[in-house]
Amino acid sequence: MALNKVPRELLQTVLWQRKDMSVDQNTSGIITSLTFNNLISGKTYKISGNIRIETSDDGDGDVDVRNTDNSIIVSSVGQLNGTSATGYRAFPSSFDAIFIAASNGSLTFFFNENGTNQVFADGSYAILTRLDDYVETDIWD
Repeated sequence: MALNKVPRELLQTVLWQRKDMSVDQNTSGIITSLTFNNLISGKTYKISGNIRIETSDDGDGDVDVRNTDNSIIVSSVGQLNGTSATGYRAFPSSFDAIFIAASNGSLTFFFNENGTNQVFADGSYAILTRLDDYVETDIWD
């Protein structure tokens, strides 16, 4: 059956939203422009995107993606490992993870800064998709 012949009531709407980082951040804390609110406990979601960390020294820094209960979904996105630097360097890092919302609430991105690093808004974004028909399985074990 051709896609244009599938009855509309059989097609599912997939909810997704993209957020672009609005300003550079150079201190530890939540990146507010990448916060997703109103997640529903027990629902399955996919988070993906890109984080760009820049440095001009040998400090450490990374971004953790945190579930509604503050547990870490994706750790050390864009991690810098204290490598000596001369000049200015940028480290883009893409990520992708499926998770179940632990409670009703917000998905957050937390910048762990240690040195003189910053998360650069240009090139940093996140996309949240709700996966209503996805079910975890172990049939490929």
